[in-house]
Amino acid sequence: MVAMSVGLVLLGGCTGSRSAATPARTPLAASSARSLYRLDSQTTTWRLTPLDWATLRDTAGAASLSGKAEDVVASGDGSTLAALTGGTSTTAVRILDAASGAVRSRYEVRSSRGTAALSFDGSRLALEEDAGPFGATRWHVSDARDGRSLGSLDVSDGGVEVWNASLTGGFRLLTPGDGQSAVGPVHPIVAVDDLSRGGEAGRLRLDDAFAGLWRSTRPPVGSEQVMDTWEPGVALSPDGTTAAVVYADGDRLALVDLSRLLVRSTVTVQRQQSWIERIGLHVRDVEAKAMDGWLWNAAFTRDGRLLTWGTDLHMTDQGQLVMTGVGLRLIDPVTGVILQEALKGEAVEQVLPTPDGSAIMAVGTAQDGSATLVRLDAGSLAVQASRQLPADAYHQVLVLAARAQG
Repeated sequence: MVAMSVGLVLLGGCTGSRSAATPARTPLAASSARSLYRLDSQTTTWRLTPLDWATLRDTAGAASLSGKAEDVVASGDGSTLAALTGGTSTTAVRILDAASGAVRSRYEVRSSRGTAALSFDGSRLALEEDAGPFGATRWHVSDARDGRSLGSLDVSDGGVEVWNASLTGGFRLLTPGDGQSAVGPVHPIVAVDDLSRGGEAGRLRLDDAFAGLWRSTRPPVGSEQVMDTWEPGVALSPDGTTAAVVYADGDRLALVDLSRLLVRSTVTVQRQQSWIERIGLHVRDVEAKAMDGWLWNAAFTRDGRLLTWGTDLHMTDQGQLVMTGVGLRLIDPVTGVILQEALKGEAVEQVLPTPDGSAIMAVGTAQDGSATLVRLDAGSLAVQASRQLPADAYHQVLVLAARAQG
């Protein structure tokens, strides 16, 4: 058996152009065009519960929205929901108006249910299926208004697709050659995908970065082979032209021009001290295998700054997996300067900038497994409100079109 950890991160979409500074703004009010919701998902059911912007508590007396589905995704503008229920060969799709809950369309996609994504405006749906061995994947893109097929995207070598706002293309970060038999990390590859071509448009290897999964030189822990893993964080710029790659050590990031497939810049980011450095090792040294791994994530804010968060993994000799969160950082991607830090020591699982740019919602998990929802000021990352989340379901925070009252 292999000892390893898998991280799940859900990101919110954001649009807009870069500005020199973001003035403090009052968070969106419940009476505005957008409202805050908690999506609780269980095996075959889901429920949207309205939250109060000021306190993050459930809104007393407000109607919730619920239904039966295996997965629910939202559009970046908050106007649309897609509820998905899959079989072995087809997936049933219901497209809902987020404000009223009314069904806009129903149709089926000839695909087993996998990861799904809506375009920013909710007009397109992308659905992933496992198309074959060795990491081959097929995406089906449909018109969310009538189910009409808009094409398919066939890609290889795995990797998570980071779609652009219109679902016309995206990119993946690949680590070919890694795995349980690998003896060290590999150079990651940025693969650009184009729906109009039906597949991959080009690749760029990041020769100064390392990533992947490989066998540790440590002795087994019990009967388990310990695996080392370095997982960089990736994000797509608001205009869809630039990929940000946060290197697995967390102290560097690269900006990749996706149209020309070249590294626009690589900058150094100030690092926090980890347990690896405290024992005299540097996480960037490919021979330093006493550690077990880093998992990084990233997302652009509306004004083009970069949010990064990560987890430091370590398997003790007694077989205990220690997961230390490094909190949330707000970075200028041009200079690499850390503008603000928050939630230090917490394992951040979800980060969602609000559409108006006034706040950042985040969900953090403590060592005991308890989850906390916080609202942070978009400029200072100061915690403005927080609440504990119930432990009876998986929670996702969404900003959606406000429901009509009365």
